[in-house]
Amino acid sequence: MKNDKLNKMVDAIGGIRRDLVDEAQSYDGKKERRKAILKFTSVAALFLLAAVIAVPLLLRPGQTVIPPKNNDPVIVRPSNPVVEDWGAEDGNENATLPESLRSVRVRSSGDGGKVISTSDYFVIETDEPCTAEELAQSLTLTPQTDYTIRKVTDCSYEVVPGSGTLFPGTVYRLTFGDPQNPAVSYSFQTESELVIKSLLPANQATGVPVNAGVEIYFSEAIGEGDFAELLKIEPAVSCTYTLYPDGRTLALIPKEEFEYGTIYTITVSDQFTSLSGKKLSTGVISQFCTETESSVTPEYTLGVSVFSTRRSTSASQVEPFVFATDESMTLAFNTYSSRFLNSETLKGSGELYRFASAEDALRAIKQVLSNRADPLAPTGFSTDGLTLVGTFDATVDNRKEYGTDGVISFGEGYERGFYLAKCTFTMQGGASNEILTCTKYVPVQVTDLRAFTVSSDGLTLVRVDN
Repeated sequence: MKNDKLNKMVDAIGGIRRDLVDEAQSYDGKKERRKAILKFTSVAALFLLAAVIAVPLLLRPGQTVIPPKNNDPVIVRPSNPVVEDWGAEDGNENATLPESLRSVRVRSSGDGGKVISTSDYFVIETDEPCTAEELAQSLTLTPQTDYTIRKVTDCSYEVVPGSGTLFPGTVYRLTFGDPQNPAVSYSFQTESELVIKSLLPANQATGVPVNAGVEIYFSEAIGEGDFAELLKIEPAVSCTYTLYPDGRTLALIPKEEFEYGTIYTITVSDQFTSLSGKKLSTGVISQFCTETESSVTPEYTLGVSVFSTRRSTSASQVEPFVFATDESMTLAFNTYSSRFLNSETLKGSGELYRFASAEDALRAIKQVLSNRADPLAPTGFSTDGLTLVGTFDATVDNRKEYGTDGVISFGEGYERGFYLAKCTFTMQGGASNEILTCTKYVPVQVTDLRAFTVSSDGLTLVRVDN
């Protein structure tokens, strides 16, 4: 049948050639004209013959001219993998999955919530080792997105968008197994606008230390700007503004401490703009109240027990008491004793020693902690190798039937460093009216650094002032 069609097409071409030749002979019999027409028709016939032969070959069943679009994910194994850790909507339990993917979890690389930044990517973890190929065959990411699968460990992979970022305001769904009937699926919503993810101190917080600061955490990095106009505090406070290296955290640090027992109002303007050009979705007004003056003076109190059944006891506290260089180093104490002892006979004194270095102090504290596991080991600090700074007497403020209150003042003006206070208390009584002794060891740090911590929305701000 194909040969019949070919013969007909050749005959038709031959007829066209004869007609053109006859027409050329009628024009005064010019030889040149006839040769030109013969040449033209011969070339045209060759092109037509080539088309007749080539078209059936190109259109054979089972072949396509345009290759199909390849939507398979790209699998890349990084030369220097970065280890990351980490959450699912149960689907069809009967869906087929490789054994290695029967227990799978997905989280974002950011804060781990369901609303994620456009700069985040996805972290997939399994309980059993799996290969990148197994993961690529079982994973579907919608909307359709080019992505790279990077191996971190045998049980952890990163799924990174090919463009490096996700689209804003988009719900991304990661499914495992049949895309129409998945075994497990996870969904995440990207942020469509610049938002404030947390503000410290939290709104309506009370008892905020007067040496605190204000910290704002944005969903995306922001650029430098006139922060004094964009972030205001009332009553007015002279302060500095610091944008952290991540570009997402802005700190307001007062040059002077806040006032005690005062309500402060933080106003964040909606004119903040991210580096990607997004404006803050809405401004924020937040309030907090600082601590009262009576609540901030630390009173370090030693609890001392004197027993008539033991002539000498000792105990150690391992958490250092902290004083500033201009602060009086004063330790309060209250003693408890049985009724067989005479509280009128209580006497107390303190010896202050200095450690050569912070490392020596930490080693001594670790030794005391280690000794607690051994009932035969000494329970107190050792003063061997320490420098004696001075000896001080205790002042008794209140004598009671079963105990006595008082203080030991070591004075002020000490240099920064670590010290050891050895506090000794004696009391007379018991059946033989003997002298009973109790020794208490307390590590002390003198520093002008002050650490302030406050938590909100799962974040903790730690600030150290000098």
